[in-house]
Amino acid sequence: AKTTDMKTVTVTTAPVAPAITISGNNKFCTSSTTELSVPETCSGTITWTKPDLTTATGSSLTASTAGTYKAVCVITGTSPCANSTSNEATITVTEVNLSAPENILNDLICKNSTVIFETIGCSAGTLTWYKNASLTTAIDAAEKPTVQTNYYAVCVSGNCKSTTVSKTVDVIV
Repeated sequence: AKTTDMKTVTVTTAPVAPAITISGNNKFCTSSTTELSVPETCSGTITWTKPDLTTATGSSLTASTAGTYKAVCVITGTSPCANSTSNEATITVTEVNLSAPENILNDLICKNSTVIFETIGCSAGTLTWYKNASLTTAIDAAEKPTVQTNYYAVCVSGNCKSTTVSKTVDVIV
């Protein structure tokens, strides 16, 4: 009679990693950061790959460098064959670098003449001229100072601002 040895084989199915997406602002201001995150649907480990190819783990990441960020959800099973990796989600983050606007064209005017305000140097945003350094009072369309006056300009894109430029206009009486 022939004896057969019975062995028990356990088959483990790999867990299914969920599809993931990255959320967060894909633009950040110079010398600032933006927060990227992956929804909490991953029961494993979120692994991020940064533009410099270094990695980090966690459901969120602070991005301070422009470039492409990638994230995957890795669920580790009970054996090497039971691991599961999600899709690779990517987001490209850009830095908003606003240059300071150019100066006023005519900085010496006759009394009751209109100041001509330049819009040079703010191609990535909106240039606004102000009457005060706190940038709370915008200029009138036809600004006609009667005495020496300081004006201030800033380039704005989203929540990013350039450095403020000031210019003095002298009035010939």
